[in-house]
Amino acid sequence: MAYFVNNKWKKYSILKENEALHSHLPDTRKFSESTLWDIVDKESKVILKPSGGFKGRNIYKLSSLGDDKYEIHYKDRKDLFIGRDQTYAYLEEKMGSRNYLIQSYISLLKINQSPLDIRVIVQKCEDSGLWIVTGKVAKLAGDGFFVTNNGLSGGTTLPIEKAIHESLLVIPDNNLNSLLSEIDRITLLATDSLGRYYKKQRIFGFDIGLDTHGHIWIIEANLRPSMSHFYKLKDKTMYWKIKNFHKNKK
Repeated sequence: MAYFVNNKWKKYSILKENEALHSHLPDTRKFSESTLWDIVDKESKVILKPSGGFKGRNIYKLSSLGDDKYEIHYKDRKDLFIGRDQTYAYLEEKMGSRNYLIQSYISLLKINQSPLDIRVIVQKCEDSGLWIVTGKVAKLAGDGFFVTNNGLSGGTTLPIEKAIHESLLVIPDNNLNSLLSEIDRITLLATDSLGRYYKKQRIFGFDIGLDTHGHIWIIEANLRPSMSHFYKLKDKTMYWKIKNFHKNKK
């Protein structure tokens, strides 16, 4: 397998070494025909993503519909295939020579049938070496898309509190602050693991998913996270906090 600087498999493997994160990591494996059908047989839906991809590009969702029928969802298009041979041949053609990963599908929170996830930014203090969560924002997929990347799907960004409220997630004791604190705790655990390997890294961006039960999932870690999501918010306080973080710490 070719090596990528932004290799998703490498980052997943590092996170997997931390036992405290096991329950927050979707089952993720290197793509092969046998592995694909093994996971589909167990879970019926999977996500296929390039190991070196970015910005939500070239990601597919495969769903088993029963009776040897399969649906492949790409961007806002859904195609139906009969039989595994036909389905796999289509995927092979689309993937080309790119290295792919298979990841368990997570039933994310939705607003009006559009899934959402949360971008969390973590930055390292130059003086103390401590990592701090400096921003969180919800990313909502565009109509018909399952990928939340705004540039690809034409989706929107929302303050996280507003997004969770509109998703109708029932939070025990209505304690939103506890949920947000738990997201911070898990992303900081993940940052600690990745920071031991990427020693020169000063910022990480995590895509965090909440399923319909409110469980927290680490979907992906980014070494060069985009700040555009935060700039789209009406209140740009977090955007400037992130941009000026190191200036303020000098």
